[in-house]
Amino acid sequence: MGDTREDLQVFNQDMYKRYSDDFQAAVDDAGDYLSRLEQQPTTTAVHYGRERQLQLDQDVLSVFYSNLALKFGLENNQTEMNNLKMHIPALVMFGYSGYTLVTLDDTASDSGKDELKPVSWPERPYYYKLQNGNLLYFTLDDNARVYDTSSNEFYEGEYTTLAAETNLNPLTSIELFHEIRQSTITSLVEKDLATAINRHLELVKRMGLSIQFTL
Repeated sequence: MGDTREDLQVFNQDMYKRYSDDFQAAVDDAGDYLSRLEQQPTTTAVHYGRERQLQLDQDVLSVFYSNLALKFGLENNQTEMNNLKMHIPALVMFGYSGYTLVTLDDTASDSGKDELKPVSWPERPYYYKLQNGNLLYFTLDDNARVYDTSSNEFYEGEYTTLAAETNLNPLTSIELFHEIRQSTITSLVEKDLATAINRHLELVKRMGLSIQFTL
């Protein structure tokens, strides 16, 4: 019995590493693809509207799912790929000034069969409400924008520039700016992920499936 338990533990560890490595590889490839897409407006001066952005989101998802299918040998098995998707309640794509949440929807295909389709939520900005009621929009570096609600004006620039032009309390130092930026982005994503996971549980129940949680 001891040997059996040890063999099972080794097997589980190997499987965990395999799944972890395969998912990480798919995430890395999709992230690299997204990074190259985000550089295009800077390098080519091309700016995309919302419709084009949605298409780009779908392109990134296709890269991610294609890599997963290749890793698990599911390139030509849509049913098994749907089963794998059910284990991914949500995906978050981090952009420079905001993030996009992706969840699954069960929709009817042209043939009338239910199919799982990834749906992109509207992009969420990294925003924080200042003590004076103004809104601060973070980016992934020290650049930010402040919306002055009283004058209906925007201030944009690095932290030092913004601090000289408008009131940023309680962000009274660059260290606090970094700390609050990180906690703001984390809390916004955690809140949306909680909503997405609850939504995924409802989807699973609707499909007549159940979820088993482990430690």
